[in-house]
Amino acid sequence: MTQTHTEFNPEAAAMIDRIRAALDHAEGIRDEAEPDQPILTAKNMEAVREILDLPAKFYPAASFDVVPELNVIPIVESLYDACKELIGDARRVTVTWRVKHGTKAGDITMGTCGLVSGKQRDLAEAEGRPVYHWEVTLALDVWILLTPNQRERLMHHELMHCNVKVSDDDSGEVKPALRNHEIEEFGATAARYGLLPHQVRVAALAMSHTPTAQAVQRWQSGPDDAPLLGAWITN
Repeated sequence: MTQTHTEFNPEAAAMIDRIRAALDHAEGIRDEAEPDQPILTAKNMEAVREILDLPAKFYPAASFDVVPELNVIPIVESLYDACKELIGDARRVTVTWRVKHGTKAGDITMGTCGLVSGKQRDLAEAEGRPVYHWEVTLALDVWILLTPNQRERLMHHELMHCNVKVSDDDSGEVKPALRNHEIEEFGATAARYGLLPHQVRVAALAMSHTPTAQAVQRWQSGPDDAPLLGAWITN
């Protein structure tokens, strides 16, 4: 996984200044918040987007990597050992930023992971550019409000979507693929019928892990600062 630093022209410098201002604003929110007060709210994300004042389009990771909090390479490298059996090579993953988070079934989407098409890979190889197999897209208005631990968790989640499969034909070709979540269930269904065996195993593994203080959030309601209950729901 490689990326180059943003060239500092006046427009790029002003953009970086706004990003740093948004990060300072997020730090102020965390400093003033009560221990059980949610940070990732619609109001706070909107405030971050207003400070960023960026066109609603997609940006390559290199656009912002001069800002340490937005340089994702160290996070990917720190998670490589945990995910290398899935992704094979960290350089096969590219990262793209979007200014505003997406939504899925009414929940916010902090990040997504998708396949780079075979056509795009072939063109990149023919033009001598890096060939990526998976693309992780992250939401700036969410990422800026997350703690370092939450950012690492989000990136780990997206990298876990990276997978490979062996072709069904005689060639035995190994191709990039995507992995689904182990647990996909409604609370009401689980309450009525219980969890399936594989879901129980995943839940037991999760409950055996002691979460860090940063990972613990108690949700509360409010007209302007209502927490997004599906905050960790991604594709």
